[in-house]
Amino acid sequence: MFAVVAVVAVVAAVAAVAAVGGVAFVPDGVLPVRACRGSMSRNVLLSMLLVAATGPLAGCDSVNPFSPGGDDDLQPSFAAFVPDQTWTVGVAVHTSLPAASGGNPPLTYGLSPELQAGLTFDAAARTIAGTPTAVQAATVYVYSATDDDDDTVSIQFQVTVEAAPAQ
Repeated sequence: MFAVVAVVAVVAAVAAVAAVGGVAFVPDGVLPVRACRGSMSRNVLLSMLLVAATGPLAGCDSVNPFSPGGDDDLQPSFAAFVPDQTWTVGVAVHTSLPAASGGNPPLTYGLSPELQAGLTFDAAARTIAGTPTAVQAATVYVYSATDDDDDTVSIQFQVTVEAAPAQ
């Protein structure tokens, strides 16, 4: 019974210290504890205890295994915006959308709502291209970038499609 209580006490101490990536003091000395930021939600409590004895967590800094490393929960961001667009029915368009930076690669891009007939969004190239086929009142589009662990950033812009001028 004493052994179980002692293990639970050490596990609790390690968990509390691992949350800040510090050092736990145990009766036999100092037990270095490592946990990459964000790993608390992905690793069970027992694995944090094993890390102290067996080596770094996957994704931790292997040069200095006692410092948080590559498992940071990075957030993607856009440094640019998309200006509102005004297009004309029957006139081809080609609009490049900005790349996001940061985040945990790879980044994937999305656009909603769907574009009207004649226009396509190429997520890999980050472009809108084609020829609008119908007049469209100002419509707000949401352009987003999502990283590998589902962090998402988005920007909004409007698209208006006007009738072709009478000739």
